[in-house]
Amino acid sequence: MIIFILIFNSLFILISPLKSSSTNQIINDLSNKFNLIKDLENINMTFFTKNNGQIENEEIRYYLQDGRIWFTNEGVWFELREYNEPSSQLLALRSQGNFDPVSQFHPSKPMKYRRVLLKQEFVGSNDIRPVGREKLNWNCNFFYGNNSSIWCTNVPNYAEIWYENLFDGIDLRYYANKKGIKYKYN
Repeated sequence: MIIFILIFNSLFILISPLKSSSTNQIINDLSNKFNLIKDLENINMTFFTKNNGQIENEEIRYYLQDGRIWFTNEGVWFELREYNEPSSQLLALRSQGNFDPVSQFHPSKPMKYRRVLLKQEFVGSNDIRPVGREKLNWNCNFFYGNNSSIWCTNVPNYAEIWYENLFDGIDLRYYANKKGIKYKYN
């Protein structure tokens, strides 16, 4: 039995054991599984999650999945971080190829950082409310403690956040690509 474990952008992918003893079947199975990997290269792992109560601040309507950008009716908040030495050493190891992805979840020393919060306000804009667009095929679930009354399940995720009619005839669209978060006025 052969089991393949692939690492793709720090994401571990376990490919199921190949059950065929036929060489041709093994090659076909591998070909199909590597096509899956090629498809994964085109998936953008950055998405926006709707706040259905999983974040206590009710002003936040949507947020970037890493929690550093919040979309509210009054504007957009950005959290900028400056990391200390252990983080820069971690980035150096990652760039040299000596990076153990498990260590980022259990670092030997806590990663400390300074942060700055910036708010982007739309002066003179119409009354606005962010709207999620291009709903993704999966939802998030948030289980806090043993009290199921505070759990948030089936929370939708989106590829884009729009501020429709921000100014008369002008929409603002936030989206992600491989280079990061982008915005565009339409």
